Amino acid sequence: MMFVDSTATAERQVGARTLLAHPLVLAQGPLAEEFRLIRKHADWLIEQYHQLFGYRLVVETSFARLYKAALGDASRPGIRSGSPNPMTPRAYSYVALIIAVLLTSREQLLLSGLVTDLRTAAAETEIALDDSIGERRALVSALRLLVDWGVLIEDENSVTGYTEEGPDVLLTVRRDLVRHLVAGPLRQAESPADLIERAGSALVGGPRHRVRRKLVETPVVYRTDLDDEERAWMSQNQRREETVLGDFLGATLEIRAEGVALFHPEITDREFPGNGTVAQAALLTVAELATRLCPSPVPNPRNALVVSVPIPDGLLEEVLDGYVERHHRRWGQAWVADTVALASEVRRLLKDMHLIAPVDSGSISVGGDDAVRDWVLLAAAARYVANESVIVPSKTIGDLFGGTQ
Repeated sequence: MMFVDSTATAERQVGARTLLAHPLVLAQGPLAEEFRLIRKHADWLIEQYHQLFGYRLVVETSFARLYKAALGDASRPGIRSGSPNPMTPRAYSYVALIIAVLLTSREQLLLSGLVTDLRTAAAETEIALDDSIGERRALVSALRLLVDWGVLIEDENSVTGYTEEGPDVLLTVRRDLVRHLVAGPLRQAESPADLIERAGSALVGGPRHRVRRKLVETPVVYRTDLDDEERAWMSQNQRREETVLGDFLGATLEIRAEGVALFHPEITDREFPGNGTVAQAALLTVAELATRLCPSPVPNPRNALVVSVPIPDGLLEEVLDGYVERHHRRWGQAWVADTVALASEVRRLLKDMHLIAPVDSGSISVGGDDAVRDWVLLAAAARYVANESVIVPSKTIGDLFGGTQ
């Protein structure tokens, strides 16, 4: 009988989960203990990440970097610590420009000098920059993200309140980290589009790697989200994957007719249910929607699979307004005073958690999700049901929308 070291298994699982939630882990900082476990089991983690996902893991004395692949659908945009808002495309442009400049910068520099170099780099690549408030917010958002990652260290003053008229900010650059930020193969790419394509490719592992990446990177993987090749692979291997991913991450794989969800609180960077007005309002709202809209059970969900149901126009706002009226004394007054903004954030959170989705019915404009008139409630919403004013997670995602597989 082979002896299994339960301590080593638990340590490896901690390291694996940490890298999924934090692809850049530093030796010094809030994840120092997790980094120690990653270094201790580096060889095993490197091999497993390559075999299971086609991911490359680099472990050095001062950091560990997991090169994860993009999913191609912008489903997990960057989110700065302390901010619920995702990074904008403009902020990402600044991140790319800053990285390009920092690759050849001094180890210590002033932010004003960095901004000057950014404008030079932008001009060389024909990117137009201006001094508008929106432009400055995008720059600060990019800088803040790099500070959060530990790539930039604020020695004097903070990038958060940066203005050209205010005090300058002295920064230290971790150039050893800068070189490892871009996940795509720069030397192989012939164009920006080619770089993006290569960054998300899973040519070696095919559907095996593509499906596993979706399972660990998204809250729920619905069968309708998979192409024919991925769906066939998942149907054939789902029970084995329950063991493979469970052993690797110490997580639970829940398999239902409508789709598959991987559960562990340390894997995701967004908790749901969560704290705060938006999270509480989203939980109450989706529970009420699930209670009102769930279809009648079907005898054989394989033959009549229901993954989504339409949300009548205005119903989400109607439900949310009722909860605002009921909880207005306990919720943040800024949200209570602006229910339109609250509804927008609730929709954003529920969409990010794959509980609702916009429908492309020709009504989508440049305004984004707020311009979408048609939404659907997705099967995983059935995990949250209203019972005598108490929201209780149900046992399965198929409790209200179908059956087990």
